[in-house]
Amino acid sequence: MKLFHKFLIALLVIAIIPLVIYSVILLKTTAITLRSVINQNHFHTAENVAREVNKYFAEVEGKLDLARQMEREKNMSESERIAAILNEMSSSRMLFGILLLDDGYGIVSGMTDEGGTYAVDIDKALVRSAHVSNGVEVGSIFYDVSKAPFVDIVYPLSSKPRQFIYYRFKLNYLVNRIKLGLKNPDESVTKNVLLVDKDGKFAATSELMKALPHELFGKYKEAERDRAFVAEGLVTVVSQSRGPGWLIVVQEPAKVAYAAIIRMQVAGITLILLTMGFALFGAMFLAKNLSKPIEKLLRGMDVVAKGNLDSKVEKVSGDELGKLADIFNDMIEKVKQMQEEVRKNARLSSIGQMANILGHEIRNPLSAMTNSVFLLRRLMAKTKEPEPIMVKSVTIIENEIKSTSRIVDNMLDFSRQRPPVLSEQDYNTVVREIVEGVKMPPNVELELALDGSNKVMIDIEEMKQVIRNLVNNAVDAMGDKENSKLKVGVYKANIVQGDKNISAVSADISDNGCGMSQETIKKIFEPFFSTKSKGTGLGLAVVQKIVEERHNGVIEVKSVVGKGTTFSVKLPLKT
Repeated sequence: MKLFHKFLIALLVIAIIPLVIYSVILLKTTAITLRSVINQNHFHTAENVAREVNKYFAEVEGKLDLARQMEREKNMSESERIAAILNEMSSSRMLFGILLLDDGYGIVSGMTDEGGTYAVDIDKALVRSAHVSNGVEVGSIFYDVSKAPFVDIVYPLSSKPRQFIYYRFKLNYLVNRIKLGLKNPDESVTKNVLLVDKDGKFAATSELMKALPHELFGKYKEAERDRAFVAEGLVTVVSQSRGPGWLIVVQEPAKVAYAAIIRMQVAGITLILLTMGFALFGAMFLAKNLSKPIEKLLRGMDVVAKGNLDSKVEKVSGDELGKLADIFNDMIEKVKQMQEEVRKNARLSSIGQMANILGHEIRNPLSAMTNSVFLLRRLMAKTKEPEPIMVKSVTIIENEIKSTSRIVDNMLDFSRQRPPVLSEQDYNTVVREIVEGVKMPPNVELELALDGSNKVMIDIEEMKQVIRNLVNNAVDAMGDKENSKLKVGVYKANIVQGDKNISAVSADISDNGCGMSQETIKKIFEPFFSTKSKGTGLGLAVVQKIVEERHNGVIEVKSVVGKGTTFSVKLPLKT
């Protein structure tokens, strides 16, 4: 799998999965909350309708005063009864009709709201029930020919013979009051309210159904009063009135009742899809930006891996990947330098082996030549007046032999393989003895700063060679300059090796000679590099090898052209 696809999958997992989980939880929680609020509104509606029903039957209770009045006035004439009934009918919008019945349930007198007499169909079963119970009986809900709902109430009088007051109350008066309470100025009425009697007959605020199925009536009767339920696509809540014990059923189509939830869910899903689209686009953009620099790095590394060390990785970005490219390019430069060093070391190794062989081969004739010069000197000493040219020639031979011997010594020192012979020495004492043993020109002032005692483990002969070489170089750098000054001091210092800081002592050799440029400083420790007209260029290379490779020390140089140079030979203190 490509890195781009890995980044893309990782970013999508990080971005989209939490989003989906959070959105689902949010939608579910919000839907539950909204559903609860909507259902609570339906409960409030049912409670308000129940209060209206209770008020209605409280008014009905007031209308029964006519029956009580007739019961008290037992000697009322027929005309007085008709007058009382007429007065009651004219003063009430609730009444459809009032009848006075005899003990055979026949009509004695009465009136309807249309001015007719005896125009009401009597529910004899209801009258019989009132006769048996000797109490007020409320009938079932019925509809007249105009589809207006009504309810009958029978009041038994205690007169002898037995008589009954038969009331017929209009329910559309109550239904219209309920409708008025359902109206909302901002939207149309979508709720339907059923007033369901004990027989399952009902009056409704809208013609949602013509009859109430028996199984639905049973469901309403058994429904919990504090919970809404959905049946046949309707959200339904059930309450109960105190008067006749009717059920109050509030219904609303689920699509309408829960429209806010549906809108919220649609909006939420749309937002989730849009967010997922943006997340996908953003993830692809980020994955591409993340993988593209890495692909550039890989292409550059692949070129280098094939052996082209002159190739460089282009600048991929300004962040850590860009820094990685810079580090990789630096590493390639170092690899090239290491390869050059390896080639150089291979050449130096060959030269060293050759120098070792030549050194031994040259030393033998040099020894013979030295012995011959010694004999010539003895012969010339026996001669009273030796030839000047002979003296000059012998001197030249001696000087050249010494010069050749120094060259051979440097070559042998550079190719030396034996381990150093280390011993505990006082660095101050060693430096003092070496410096004082060097013959200083008259124009050079020597200054020593060698106080204290600093114990080091050194090969005494090799270290003498190091200090003597540096002192001679300092003297040569000052030449015939007047007020030349050579300063040699030993000071406490530190050597950094890896992540460790090691206590050390430093021998500093400073001169105020001609100084060196930075380009020269970079090359002075290279074998066979020299700024002198004579010499092999191995002196400082041998010094560096002795100090750093054979004594685990450090040699440092600071120089300013025209002002002088300072060499610091740092060796770890004996612990």
